[in-house]
Amino acid sequence: MATDLTERVLSRYVNDEIDREPAIELVGRDCVKRAERELQAVEDDVRWGLSA
Repeated sequence: MATDLTERVLSRYVNDEIDREPAIELVGRDCVKRAERELQAVEDDVRWGLSA
């Protein structure tokens, strides 16, 4: 379960408010990679929905 700090860091990361390396230092590589996969999945779904 993600803590409030983790959620805030990942939110700032996916909104381009902090870079990848500082995010990794704060919450760990696994959390950042998971957030990247989740963001990619959402972007793929939106693209698919717009092309239907």
